[in-house]
Amino acid sequence: MAADRTDLHVEFAAPERGRVADRAEFLSAVDALPGLVEVRAAMRRAALLAPGSVLLDSGCGLGLEARRLAEAHPGATVIGLDRDPEILAAAGSGT
Repeated sequence: MAADRTDLHVEFAAPERGRVADRAEFLSAVDALPGLVEVRAAMRRAALLAPGSVLLDSGCGLGLEARRLAEAHPGATVIGLDRDPEILAAAGSGT
């Protein structure tokens, strides 16, 4: 992220005011935090994704977890949704 950026809340609230690369880098860094491994495991246990089920990841950002869930549960439908079209485009490109 750019050195002059210390708070991305404004960019997530109004994405048109910031750079998608900064938001994508932030989301990737948060995804790599060690404590999130336990959170993701708890979420997966609670989701109960059986074949034929549908899960909506609202506010999916880069779609990192949505992609992992879809790969782990090929019989389920996982849909990622975010209000930021630029971050969705980055998600679609695998960024």
